[in-house]
Amino acid sequence: MPKINASSVAEHRAQQREALIGAAIDILVHEGAAAVTPAAVGARAGLARSSVYQYFDSSAALLATVTEEAFRRSDEALGRALADAEGPLERVEAFFRESLRLGAEGAHRPAAALMNAGLPPACQERLVELHLRQVEPFRAAVRELGAPEPALTADLIAGMLHTALAAVEGGASLGTGGGPGGPPPPPRGGGGGGPAPPRPPPHRLPLGEGLLSAAGSAGPGGRAAGRSHLRSSGCGPGRAAAGCRGRRSSSGRRWCAAARRG
Repeated sequence: MPKINASSVAEHRAQQREALIGAAIDILVHEGAAAVTPAAVGARAGLARSSVYQYFDSSAALLATVTEEAFRRSDEALGRALADAEGPLERVEAFFRESLRLGAEGAHRPAAALMNAGLPPACQERLVELHLRQVEPFRAAVRELGAPEPALTADLIAGMLHTALAAVEGGASLGTGGGPGGPPPPPRGGGGGGPAPPRPPPHRLPLGEGLLSAAGSAGPGGRAAGRSHLRSSGCGPGRAAAGCRGRRSSSGRRWCAAARRG
């Protein structure tokens, strides 16, 4: 019997399973879904392949579990952030900020890698279902605000979030001052050699109000950004946004559930 590094066999198995999932996610993000095999995952986690089969009997089982885990962890973080928000506007802002923070940590990469991995259609549908469940609290907050065309407003804000996430995941800072995109530096001095009078700080809306204002004034380009976000979430360009938001799949759930039982 292998050495137990926990207070109980159950805790030991939970730790082993968590290590295997972490190894699978790491391989998925850096090498692609085709590289997620029991042998590769076991080697990355420091376990024999025979040990991996005690938890997952196939690559499909590993990918199905990673599909669920990629969303569970970020769902929990978003849930904590939203729980501290007092009203719908604050919930919109909290969702936006926490999504960016998670993006900076790379938390969205497993789901993005899975979406582009050519998985079976049922598991692709499960990914979309998990995404829709994740963003529903944000969409509910937009509806609660009474914004005109709340579904489109949510899509436009989602498009802005998608653009911001791409920048953050590309290395952009989450800070708002002192760097690219921040406020301009103060004037260095007047023409007469004396200090220039201080300029009043620019008027800034709180993040939540600024997002709603930008969404309300967005033109065709903003709508295109919203549609781009939907496409990146698995909603094809030929599918109406309303239909995509309402899509559900029981087959995807069954496929993932069957694979996870392995």
